[in-house]
Amino acid sequence: MTLVASIAAAALAAALVVFIMLRLSGGADRRPRSRERKEKRAPRRAAPEPLHEGRRGDPRVCPVCAVLFERGETVASKIFPPTAKNERLLHITGCPHCLNGGRRRLCPVCGAELALDEYLSARVYPQRGRPHVHVVGCTHCSRGRG
Repeated sequence: MTLVASIAAAALAAALVVFIMLRLSGGADRRPRSRERKEKRAPRRAAPEPLHEGRRGDPRVCPVCAVLFERGETVASKIFPPTAKNERLLHITGCPHCLNGGRRRLCPVCGAELALDEYLSARVYPQRGRPHVHVVGCTHCSRGRG
């Protein structure tokens, strides 16, 4: 009885090994998985909508590349502690659209094209509600001023 049981166990183990090997290798007659089937049937998506242009200086517009922001998009910036005049210095790097290299990055003051490691200098003045931001220039034109 033990010989029969050991032969049956060995046959079961061999069948399991063959099943796993076929499963890992893809098998000859394997059906596509559900995700693969969905990808085959999924309709092509339309091209992404073009970015809307805004005027530099308007609210919800990137001062570097002039893209009108969608809900939840913000500008990457670094703000410094207030000075004696109660104003703060701000370095504006840009938005996700111009930081990924897809758009031209221009200084709104001098018109120079900015590299990805360059930024705009601005001053932030406290006001009721939202603070007022005044762009002084970029790393090229505001040396010593910002």
